[in-house]
Amino acid sequence: IQWGSISGIATEITGQRISQNLNAAYAGSFSEFLRLTFLAMSTAWYLYGLALYFLCAKWFQHYKIPLLIVAAVLNYLAVEKSIPFWGPQSLAQYFIFFVLGAFWWAPMLRLSEGRRENRLPWLLLGLLAVLQGLLDLNSRLFLCLIAILASVAACRWLSQLGCMAWLNWTGRHTLPLYIIHRIFIEYFGMTAILYAQRHQLFELTGFSWLWACLYPVPYTTLT
Repeated sequence: IQWGSISGIATEITGQRISQNLNAAYAGSFSEFLRLTFLAMSTAWYLYGLALYFLCAKWFQHYKIPLLIVAAVLNYLAVEKSIPFWGPQSLAQYFIFFVLGAFWWAPMLRLSEGRRENRLPWLLLGLLAVLQGLLDLNSRLFLCLIAILASVAACRWLSQLGCMAWLNWTGRHTLPLYIIHRIFIEYFGMTAILYAQRHQLFELTGFSWLWACLYPVPYTTLT
């Protein structure tokens, strides 16, 4: 439905393919849509990820450490672009976070707490993150782990304040909202851009500045 809607919008408004990106959402034909979808070259690639991650975690649940090592290697290969195409790269890059959440969620929750015994692990993570940066590696795995732990701590604090109900509701409805909103984003975004082009508004410096500063606001609100 998403692909058909986006393709229909593009055809009706522009009369041409709107993007040359390898993405099933912008496929020029149904056969190309099927091929890209099969390769996980889709905006819903994470659905493939969840299915594959779950199976791998289930099959190798008795080999947690080797599985973690393999996931770390896949993460590195993905960020170094050693794996072809962005869909498979995404699947490989984020597998390690599923493994950590599936098998080491309890230690990570404890590590996100402000305990005195957590100072050394946090210091170690920080040093490893800095080391990755100094070595100029594309991987930011340790920095991501720090961000995850900080996010968990922030969510715990917000839950204690009792203001997380709206976020919980959004989380439960994320998938349908994400799939559906792309259709409206494509329509409103393309209509607004073509209107401005047709009236040569981008030739005005003031309008261009206003567009750059203000357009993201309604665009993000729609998202």
